[in-house]
Amino acid sequence: MAFDRAIYTDVRADEAVDGHDGFNFQAVSAGTTGSDLAAIRGVLLHQVQPGWAVDHDELSHPPTCAYVMRDGRRYLSRGISTGTTHNGRPGNQLTEIAISSDAGDFVPYRPAQLFAAEEWTLAKAQGTSVEPWLTPLTIREDFEVDALGAMLLDDPWATTALASFLTMVEQAAATEPTRLILLHDDIDVVMRWIAVGTLFLDEDRAMALQFRALVADPWRQEADVVGVSPAFRGSTAFAGANVLDLAGRTQPKLEPSVSAQQQARWLVELGIEDTLAASGTARRWAPALGEARAAEAARVLLFPTSRSDGQSEWAAAIGLVGGLIANGEAEQLDLHSEEIVEAAASYRPRTAAEFQEHATAVRSAHDAGMGEFACALLTPGLEALAATPHLCEGWAAELGQLDLALQWTDRDEQSAASQSLATVIAGAPDRALPDLLSAARALGLQLPVADLDAAARRVANVWLAEPALGVGRWQRWAGGDRVVTLVAAMLVQRLLSGDRPTGIAFLQGTWDHLAELPPGVPVRDWVQAARIGRTPRERKQEVIARSEPLPPESWTLALSGTTLDRDAAIWGAWVAWHGLPPAMGDRIRERTLTILRADPDGDIEGLAGDWHLLLPTIHKVDYYGDTPPDPVLWDLAAEIGPLSKAMNAALMDLRLRSNRGIAACFPHISRLAPLVLMPMGRLLVEAKDRGAAEVLAERLGPWARAAIETGLLRWVGTEYRLNAVELSLRLLNSKNDIMRATAHSTLVWLHEAHPALVQEAKQAQLLRVALEAFAVDAGLARAKKGRGSGTRGERSIFDRRQDG
Repeated sequence: MAFDRAIYTDVRADEAVDGHDGFNFQAVSAGTTGSDLAAIRGVLLHQVQPGWAVDHDELSHPPTCAYVMRDGRRYLSRGISTGTTHNGRPGNQLTEIAISSDAGDFVPYRPAQLFAAEEWTLAKAQGTSVEPWLTPLTIREDFEVDALGAMLLDDPWATTALASFLTMVEQAAATEPTRLILLHDDIDVVMRWIAVGTLFLDEDRAMALQFRALVADPWRQEADVVGVSPAFRGSTAFAGANVLDLAGRTQPKLEPSVSAQQQARWLVELGIEDTLAASGTARRWAPALGEARAAEAARVLLFPTSRSDGQSEWAAAIGLVGGLIANGEAEQLDLHSEEIVEAAASYRPRTAAEFQEHATAVRSAHDAGMGEFACALLTPGLEALAATPHLCEGWAAELGQLDLALQWTDRDEQSAASQSLATVIAGAPDRALPDLLSAARALGLQLPVADLDAAARRVANVWLAEPALGVGRWQRWAGGDRVVTLVAAMLVQRLLSGDRPTGIAFLQGTWDHLAELPPGVPVRDWVQAARIGRTPRERKQEVIARSEPLPPESWTLALSGTTLDRDAAIWGAWVAWHGLPPAMGDRIRERTLTILRADPDGDIEGLAGDWHLLLPTIHKVDYYGDTPPDPVLWDLAAEIGPLSKAMNAALMDLRLRSNRGIAACFPHISRLAPLVLMPMGRLLVEAKDRGAAEVLAERLGPWARAAIETGLLRWVGTEYRLNAVELSLRLLNSKNDIMRATAHSTLVWLHEAHPALVQEAKQAQLLRVALEAFAVDAGLARAKKGRGSGTRGERSIFDRRQDG
């Protein structure tokens, strides 16, 4: 690490590096290149003002200093007038140049400070070769940072002008620069101001800022900052430049920038060293925070004041964390982590918004992989929250979203944080508990068992009131297993007690997500029962038969949408596959006994059910424990069993002209007839063995009419609806009076209640002829006054329907 050197002046041939006399290079170091020599000749040489010697001593000519960058090389020169040349001509000068390709050679100084480097000789060398300057260089004390700061602070005008001056320096260093002109006849003064101005720039801009002093014409210089000596007459055309008159102590009227004002204020408050430290930090933070926030954050974090209550330091620290991380500059936090944590601990948040900001900062640090820092940042905020748990909602919502738990390295801190969080949870509103439990898990905190159990019970009650609360969330809660177990148990208890709102919620699918719980958790079976309850009626019996064993008590869900009268077969499937709970048995017994006591001439609406498919299943129930079977149902199932077997056989032979199964039904139908109207109706209406069917009608006695009507009307409303008309017409020719009378009343009712069906039937020629003949013979006009009046005065089911 070194500066190459060159000395340029008037030389004799034997003194010149290249052997040519006149103005030439007198000495160079080994690393100086031809390009360096060309750059020096072009822009770095000391220039003697023409005519100076007329009115002045030649040696009194103002000296110069220039700094230029060319092709990655940095050139710093100083020049002086030396009188006459070796052949007696006026205007001799000597320029000494330091050259470097490495900005590190200037450290710890800015280029302008090296004007005062002790290595300058400003004299001819002994020979044509000189040694480079080894770095770091040593400078005069008056160019050190402290001295430059004192120069500003000890001079009231300088202190006042500083904000404007720093603004002009910023403008000179801008992408589209405005030239800065400094007026003074003392180059030391000018160079000190250039030096102090560049101290307030970041290193890159300071190294790129080119300057030259002292000159007569600022516009003929390749420089951003130019020092002009008033000794050069006529150099007053400064329009378009910023001018600071150091000699006359005047400054232009311009609005100082925010950063310049801040730095000028800091200088008075903090001194030069701390101001430069804060300024440098603020510049690094500005892209993430913005200029104003970065400046404030740097000041309060690095140099807090005893007058503050800590809020400004806290806000700066918390804002800094999120801002730097969001801008991809998390490494900056490592540099200032101690200050940030100290600032975060200096103030106890007082509002919900402040606590949420704290949580956001912790989350940002954690997501950036700064776990230890996140833990340190979390602790003081959590301690403050424990004193005001009612402000926890936003805080908990933010931290409950962490994907990976915090990893604690200090177990004592982790334990203290766990206790603080337990205090927060105990005092928090119920609505905040789910997020707090999520936060507990995300923060890697272990809550005491008693506190966790108490929180789990509270969250379970909240969840029951808001079923959507835990969907997809309970797995992220500390104690989530406890909560969901409690909720499941409480739901089952409510269902068992017949709580209607809970049952409706299950049938609506509100609790379907609980089906994801591990096998063996009872509520899963109730969810499955509810799903069966939502199954269309036509598929329900099949689904019941295929499902895994379910709690018998869940029949209230599974059989939703069914009625016992209409869907006895579905109820039978449930009994056969899943059992007969007492409440269901009570319903079946009460309805069955009501039907058995029914009056065949009374209201028999709903009697035509598949009771023969339900009641026999009762013998298939696996009664468990000490629960005895219902004796009434048990006996009834035993009684209907043989009849059901006989009917099934008869129905299998429905198309045979000789159906022995019908006769097998005779011994059992006298008492059980109301329970088998549907299968009896099919046999009476559809059996090919009409003789056996007519005997069956006689055996059914008063229930024959209801059975026949059931057999005929079961087709109405189906795609085979014309069967109701055709079979009724066929029965008009029966030898059995009851069959003829019932067929007659059915056709009359169809003409009046379903004329469209009758008209549809007339599309078939044979049916049309038969229907027209019936209409004439039946005297439908008279029948309207009293259906069936010509058939022994018997009342049909249609009359009873109309009466009701």
